Amino acid sequence: MESRNRLAKTLVSLHLSASVPLGANLANGDRVVGRLTSLAQEADGTVLGLGFVKPESAESGTLLEVEGEPKVTAEVAAPLLQTHR
Repeated sequence: MESRNRLAKTLVSLHLSASVPLGANLANGDRVVGRLTSLAQEADGTVLGLGFVKPESAESGTLLEVEGEPKVTAEVAAPLLQTHR
């Protein structure tokens, strides 16, 4: 997604600490930086997700909070779409 010739948000894969509702906002500190769009739970209990976040929060290893879900975190595993300009 682009806005004024800048990437507005990018798709990332996430490792979540627990299952949460789809559409949950993702925050970095006190600022909402994205939204959870897909969620899957593996047989071993691992929770994986996809979401769109602002580029500055899309770096692998970035730890985000799931808004409205105390103590639930989402770690950016990897950005899935790269743009080259």
